[in-house]
Amino acid sequence: MSSVYASMFALSFALSPTGLFVGMLGLAVGLGLAAWLVAVEWGAWALVSPSRRYVGHHPEPHPWESVEDVAPDGSKLSGAWRLAGTDRAAILLHGFGEDRAAMLGRADALAEAGWSVLVADNRAIGRSGGAFVTFGGREVADLRGWVDLVAGKLDPAARVALWGRSMGGANAVRAAASDPRIAALVLEAPDPDLSQTLARLLRSRRLPGSLARPMLRRAGRLARVPVGRSAPMLLAPQLSIPACVIHGANDPLVPSAEARRLADAFARPALYLEVPGARHSDVFEVGGPELAATVVAFLENAVANHPSGV
Repeated sequence: MSSVYASMFALSFALSPTGLFVGMLGLAVGLGLAAWLVAVEWGAWALVSPSRRYVGHHPEPHPWESVEDVAPDGSKLSGAWRLAGTDRAAILLHGFGEDRAAMLGRADALAEAGWSVLVADNRAIGRSGGAFVTFGGREVADLRGWVDLVAGKLDPAARVALWGRSMGGANAVRAAASDPRIAALVLEAPDPDLSQTLARLLRSRRLPGSLARPMLRRAGRLARVPVGRSAPMLLAPQLSIPACVIHGANDPLVPSAEARRLADAFARPALYLEVPGARHSDVFEVGGPELAATVVAFLENAVANHPSGV
């Protein structure tokens, strides 16, 4: 009989206003938790597994040649090389959601000024292998390999600059912090801190910014390497090489104040160029030939004063 009484009590409680409230509250909490988990999982996968734009493999048009490198984890990385016959070279790094084709205009501007240039597909993007984008977790070692390749094609004492856009700019800072062969940095629409940038992006889409850190932690577990660690804002004070920060005045992802703060954070404050009317992904295009000429002049001066073989 006791079990009958217990069942009747439970039923009466469930049908009472208090029971209904508790049940609805539990349901709401459960649904909220489920939505949180789904959002974190979706965001993590979106970060480390962007869609590829290249299909198949085609020879590079003259004067470009296809080049490949093998990363320490065995991933085959793909790039294109254009030789100018000098001891100055630049490696160009695209942003998230792009491939190396996005950097060809910049590469052409440098090549016309006598620079040898390499444009590289980030791992897991374009023609490069690798399962996941890791925002520096593995890209730093990848970049070291590309610098090795450039030095092998030119000279071990070749002066190498990095020009990175957005994600590529952040990875350029990470690489320069551990490779003294890098003589100069051009950071176009750089991401000073991935966690903060992701939080702003989430809020712009009416999602809680607090999801950013759990997404990054989950992304790291998927990629089996920390994602977005070593924020450029924290690394910049360790770098005394010449740096140039190019920023769009209307950038919706990284406020101008943050870009200026990054420029000022370098041991030798970076040259800061703000392009009126430009947003996050069109800085070079809006800046036009005048911006290209300014960047080339900056790099010419930077490598001229960089000791060879360092």
